[in-house]
Amino acid sequence: MTPQQAHSVLMNKYSTYIFDADGVLWRGQNVIPGTTTVVNALIEAGKQVFILTNNSTRHIDDLVSKVHALGFTKVTASNVVSSGMVAADYCKSRGYTDDPIYLIGTPALESTLEAAGVRSFGCGPDLVANYANEMTLAEAEIRPNVRAVVVSFDAHFSYPKIYKAANYLKNPDVEFIVTNEDSTFPGDNPTIVCPGSGVFAAAIRKVTGRVPKVMGKPSEAMFKYIQKFNIDPKKTVMIGDRLDTDIAFGNSHGLDTILTLTGVSTTADVEDAKQKNFPLLIPSFIVDSVASFLNA
Repeated sequence: MTPQQAHSVLMNKYSTYIFDADGVLWRGQNVIPGTTTVVNALIEAGKQVFILTNNSTRHIDDLVSKVHALGFTKVTASNVVSSGMVAADYCKSRGYTDDPIYLIGTPALESTLEAAGVRSFGCGPDLVANYANEMTLAEAEIRPNVRAVVVSFDAHFSYPKIYKAANYLKNPDVEFIVTNEDSTFPGDNPTIVCPGSGVFAAAIRKVTGRVPKVMGKPSEAMFKYIQKFNIDPKKTVMIGDRLDTDIAFGNSHGLDTILTLTGVSTTADVEDAKQKNFPLLIPSFIVDSVASFLNA
């Protein structure tokens, strides 16, 4: 797509624009050039704009502060949706407000859940002195009346957390929820691999043999959450950098999709998806970056 075509498509064809965040609008703490101009212009033009992120490590207030600091000055809390917010809304809808849930995640996710009236425990370091001592592990507290286990990114992930999650999830009535299954996320340095929430979710899946309810892209839960904003799929475009989350999310729910080459997936990945006949992973359009939407 030429810059002129990209500008015409983005600015004129759609009424709703859904952007992924990391790898599309910014990388780590660095804004991707041109993205602030595009997003601010769309909002000023009266378009419906969402930043839809699988990152649950920030509270909504922190997310908005970050986007403002990066230059997305027209963005408000109503424009931002995270997998953590979807998880909190889902837990509230399931009635998980009386008995606590076991959380493998960050303090930001803990506070997001709490804001929805969902109590949790487990956040923070959880270590044992002797991992080889079975009796030490057997003494770990397994609380009664836990309704769900929520797994997300956790820099304090440890064997005791796996142990506790596995024992809670032995009970089929305890729901297994993950914010997202992204294997990696884009950092400031594109040459460094940053393991994502999917790594932690995979460990719990392996030990329990259970399939989780996923909150982030490309899940149905995420789409149901944004449907309350009355979007029209036929006039909506999903702009992302990952085929398996962003593009699959858009294609699964009847949206046009645009892959930007500033993050994880490449044109080689698209060709591979075509060769393997994976239509959900094939974007409607490919651009070098969101800056391609600027009028040339």
